[in-house]
Amino acid sequence: SAQYNGGNIPITMYIPGLVKLPWVFAHTSISVEYDYMAKVAVQSAGSAGTLQAFCILHGNVAPGLVQWLEERDVVIIKHTPLWYDKFIAIYRSSSASTRNARFSHLYADPEMMVATFLRVDMPVLPELEQYTYVLYTDTDVFFARALTLDNFRLPLPQSVAMGHEGLLPFPLNAGVILANLPTMRRKYKDFIHEMFYGEGNSGFHYGKYGPGDQGILNKFYQSDLEHNVLAPIFNAQSYLPFIHNAFIVHFQGPKPVDYVKWVKDGICRFQGMCSLGMQNKACGYLHQWSTYAIDTMDEAGMQVAE
Repeated sequence: SAQYNGGNIPITMYIPGLVKLPWVFAHTSISVEYDYMAKVAVQSAGSAGTLQAFCILHGNVAPGLVQWLEERDVVIIKHTPLWYDKFIAIYRSSSASTRNARFSHLYADPEMMVATFLRVDMPVLPELEQYTYVLYTDTDVFFARALTLDNFRLPLPQSVAMGHEGLLPFPLNAGVILANLPTMRRKYKDFIHEMFYGEGNSGFHYGKYGPGDQGILNKFYQSDLEHNVLAPIFNAQSYLPFIHNAFIVHFQGPKPVDYVKWVKDGICRFQGMCSLGMQNKACGYLHQWSTYAIDTMDEAGMQVAE
């Protein structure tokens, strides 16, 4: 077993990296613009030395990227959800999905919506069955320092734990999730039913709980989420005040390329978030991120870093 009584083996607090924390991210054939960010996330995780990376792949992802990931010991999980066809059919028949575009650009394409919902299938992936707790992140993150399960405060979540989005108390941000897989596995069928047919579902937007997978996670696990919120050091969003001891930095909203464009041209597709980030010393995060981007030797990432 990779974990002991639902947590790390006790000796791991004295020997960092002895048992690595499973870290999961998802990538699809339509995520090409995020290829370089995924590489930076993996590069930073490798530097941390305490994470075992798993990548959920959906669609025909470029073989070059797959090879790059495998060369860095990322476990590739090729996965098409059992609910995929139903999801696409409901999405295409729902005019609400078009109306929901104002909440997120992901609603513009059903495949982008499937991509963001891939995380909800973590509990049914055989490659993760041995673990009690796994860490999930979006690909627009980097690991600023070594991270193990011991760094998360007790009690560990009964189901899932997420951090605040911006300054909002609720709903929470699903870009970083500490997930209890046995609980999610037991509740998986009920969760998927709620995801499709639950009250308040309007084209996969869940009312006050928000859009997409983040909305349904907040709705289904609300009680647990409100009682176990991840500290900002595990989801340090780049536009908020700089956190010098952050473990995970999340470019939720403006990506590094957006900050570069704002500095050069004064243009930001996220409105005032770029200027807010720069006021809050996002340059510190960008400098850290750029060192990993250069190490990836990825042309797109290196251009942004330079």
